[in-house]
Amino acid sequence: GGGGGAMLPSCANRGCSKVVHVNKKSGFQHPYCGRTCASSAEGRAPKRPHGMCATCNLQGCDAPVWFDEATGRVHDFCSKTHANAAIAHGEWEPSLKNRQGHRNPAAHCSLPGCTAQRYVDEMTGRRHDYCGKTHADKAKAQGHRPVSDGLRGADNGYSMVWAGRDGEPDYTIGLMSSHSSEYANVKTQFYGGWKHTERKPAIMRIYDIKNPDPIHDGYKHYADELEAQGTEKNIKRRFHGTSMDANCRFGFDHTQRPCQSPTCAVCCIAARGFDRSHVRGGGAQMWGGALRYGTGHYFSKTSSKANDYAAASEREGKHGGGNMPDGTGRTAQFRIMFLCSVQLGNTYNDTAGRLEEVNLRPILKNERLENAFGQHDSVTGLTRDDGGVLNWEENVVYDDRCAIPSYLIVYRMET
Repeated sequence: GGGGGAMLPSCANRGCSKVVHVNKKSGFQHPYCGRTCASSAEGRAPKRPHGMCATCNLQGCDAPVWFDEATGRVHDFCSKTHANAAIAHGEWEPSLKNRQGHRNPAAHCSLPGCTAQRYVDEMTGRRHDYCGKTHADKAKAQGHRPVSDGLRGADNGYSMVWAGRDGEPDYTIGLMSSHSSEYANVKTQFYGGWKHTERKPAIMRIYDIKNPDPIHDGYKHYADELEAQGTEKNIKRRFHGTSMDANCRFGFDHTQRPCQSPTCAVCCIAARGFDRSHVRGGGAQMWGGALRYGTGHYFSKTSSKANDYAAASEREGKHGGGNMPDGTGRTAQFRIMFLCSVQLGNTYNDTAGRLEEVNLRPILKNERLENAFGQHDSVTGLTRDDGGVLNWEENVVYDDRCAIPSYLIVYRMET
């Protein structure tokens, strides 16, 4: 492979020219290319797998891998269900024997689970999004879009791309490959921002959002207004936790598309952006917290702070994160939160920890709050370390156009 890394040594079994096996999950480098050579070199029958290299390679599953005693073959997963789930999540490359010789995922049919080559019109040279009309129709019926419709295009290696809500402005939500550089950036920010004492959760999957044109245009127009006023946009990436409709399984079950419920804050924000008229019915109210800085949209650079509000999205599911039985009987609690692009503009740094509306009027611009007469666009609640009283910094904006949802992070709480 490429990347400029060091060459792996050859298998220790005499006469074998293959390189040694490296376990993808643990990183452990074995002395042989595989169990067959190991058994041959040591003059023994294959042993049942054990130790750190013997657990299922689906992220979050610790069950033993499947061992075929008749052939001595050790599989990479505990079951076929988890093998398919890992491939669907973008965590594992499909077996070469099932990939019809097409090593580049971008060349695969856009129907999730199909690894056939996308159809190429011999007359025009055009490469279509699917292997055939049957799979194109099937994908549309399931609410899928071609992976090329994802925010970053087909080369990002999306596992699947969902279409938005029926009858509303067009947008897409793409399940990102764990090999994507942007996936790694979001993951790093999420874990770096987890400051609470609880164990850090396990990220199960990350979606990126291609916002509807009206939402994205509003965000750009807001930026233009700030510039016209001589105000710096002051764009930050911030976390936002909120609630979900009780029947919505989007994100938790990778086979489910965004729901149509008008009460599902997660699916409504993804489809329509932020709406201040719904603020008091979201995660803050259901969590039991009060609004420190009035009716605005609340964000934090501390992911574990946003997790307090994401409690209203919590779902129970299989520990491994799949929607099918995983053979272990283990369950876990899962939550979901946004990572957003937020234009703070001229932000007011608050040290008091709470501002009622009457206190906000001399601070905020009139465009941000009725009857206000200040010069600021947003409020930043400062922490004790920065001269304030909060444990964790909060950012509050008062215009729906200030922020757009960029990513949706599904994670498993660890106890």
